[in-house]
Amino acid sequence: PRSTAVYNIKGAVEIALNDYERAIETFKVALQVDPSFAKAHMNLGLALAGLNSFDDAQVSYRKAIEIKPDFPEAYNNLGTLFKQKGELDRALESYEKAIEIKPGFAEAYNNLGTLFKEKGELKHALESYEKAIEINPDDAKLYNNIGYIYKIMGNLALSKENYQVAISLNSNLKEAYMNYGELLRENEILGEALENFQKASKIKPGDADAYNNIGVILEEMEKFDDAIFNFKKALELRSDYSEAYNNLGTVLSKKGNFEDALKNYKKAKEIKPDYIDAIVNMGVAYEKLGKKAKAIEFYQTVSDKIKIKNIDNPSCQYES
Repeated sequence: PRSTAVYNIKGAVEIALNDYERAIETFKVALQVDPSFAKAHMNLGLALAGLNSFDDAQVSYRKAIEIKPDFPEAYNNLGTLFKQKGELDRALESYEKAIEIKPGFAEAYNNLGTLFKEKGELKHALESYEKAIEINPDDAKLYNNIGYIYKIMGNLALSKENYQVAISLNSNLKEAYMNYGELLRENEILGEALENFQKASKIKPGDADAYNNIGVILEEMEKFDDAIFNFKKALELRSDYSEAYNNLGTVLSKKGNFEDALKNYKKAKEIKPDYIDAIVNMGVAYEKLGKKAKAIEFYQTVSDKIKIKNIDNPSCQYES
């Protein structure tokens, strides 16, 4: 019979391939051979979490910790599980416990930084990421994360500097190109923004976000046909991409094709019923088509205080 270590390695490979169901079965076999194998319990938790079976995953992580109380990786994974469940205070406790056990645990500091970012505690987030860099100065994703924090804090120079460091350390880090491109777009440096989004799309050709962002840049550059091509490419990759439907509608409207624009706005609203931009754009399209009563119906659903943007969430971060 195979050793538990072999089963554990096999299961870890299956997790890496996103084959969570097979990984679960593999780890269960390992635990039949050795029920006290803490690492297999933890990895079983990872596989269960991959299928969003959070309660069962928590049981597995707790079992791993019961067997091995000084198991920092299990506490780190437990923290991530709590974060996914929205239990941020419990996540914080778990990450801090992981660091207490293993002070040089860069990944736990990184996760702690991301948690602080989600809690809006940017100074603490920055401190956590910087601590992780002290431990692991060549980890590109850490500079990507710091770049985003500086962007939120309004320090565009340091944001740009950290994105560039991330890219210099890992030229295949798609998230850094995406975030740097977004920073450049927001500062109207469209040519460089386009280059970064295009590099991201080459690194991961199946990434709908990259094509959507390319479309946004091309639209702003008034290259409408090229923008349409990229929005359609994004929708081929992700059929429920409400923002891409809305953006496609906007370009079609600029070309005077209000009927097709309206179809895309409707699709965006169908996917995301409370999508304010799409609702307002539907009103505009109806008005352009001479259906003013219908347009007023849509305008009345929207607060005058809401500032309308073409992209629903232009300040998103792409995490490593």
